[in-house]
Amino acid sequence: AQQAELICFFCAVKIFQKLPKIVKKEVNVPKLGKTGMKLLKLLHLAAAGCWIGGALSLAVLNIHNDSAINGSVLYGINSAAAAVDWWVVVICGAYGCLLTGLAYGLFTAWGFFRHRWLIAKWIITVGAILTGTFLLGRWAAALLALSRDLGLASFSHPAFGGVRPLHPMGRLVPPRCLPLPGGRPV
Repeated sequence: AQQAELICFFCAVKIFQKLPKIVKKEVNVPKLGKTGMKLLKLLHLAAAGCWIGGALSLAVLNIHNDSAINGSVLYGINSAAAAVDWWVVVICGAYGCLLTGLAYGLFTAWGFFRHRWLIAKWIITVGAILTGTFLLGRWAAALLALSRDLGLASFSHPAFGGVRPLHPMGRLVPPRCLPLPGGRPV
């Protein structure tokens, strides 16, 4: 299994190295001027700031899950985290970076595949968006539903303990509800 992973890794590295040579022709569209470049840079940096700032806000909110004094507070914290996740991280941050990155690729001399680091950025951005959409969003929705339905009892629910450590922000603070081998919560 490790040998197959190494072979896949080396094949990906080879493709990654040759991709700029493979894709030589790019779409010929009008390029942005100085003002357009400045505006695009501002929008791209704002989107990246939303993505990073929103992720840090989610970390802080998740840390406060453990300080909830009742079920309503826990649900409020998870509800706030869901709002920050959707409106700041996903809409403004991730999709903003994707759209401004597309604009950089189309309307500037940078293109999409001119440099290897651009290819790496595309792989990381699309990978992060797909991971967030298909994994993290579902896990956050599961935490929200459990805290809404069970309140503080959700800490002792096996699904809450199984979902929270999988979420990247949940790894910052060890959950108090993971069952020990004997079946008792921590």
